[in-house]
Amino acid sequence: MGEEVQNGFHQLIHDTTAKGWHQQLPNQPTVELTAERTWRLPLGQLGGLETDALPSLTGAAGTFRTYAQAGGSCGSDRASTPISAPRGSGRA
Repeated sequence: MGEEVQNGFHQLIHDTTAKGWHQQLPNQPTVELTAERTWRLPLGQLGGLETDALPSLTGAAGTFRTYAQAGGSCGSDRASTPISAPRGSGRA
């Protein structure tokens, strides 16, 4: 079905049809091992917000593809407040 769709589209746009369909690899199962790691690096407080950097690395190896990827993001949230009242306030 892929050959018919590809060649039909090529005819629609007046392009040459694909000639390599009989040379394709047969269907086969694939295996891939992937690992990912993200670190949380506190950057400090900014106007009552805790700010963090989140660098990450990903790597994969397998029969279908092998790749490496690096990325990151930043995030902020309200600064945490203590759960109990400060000592000496008379509150429990």
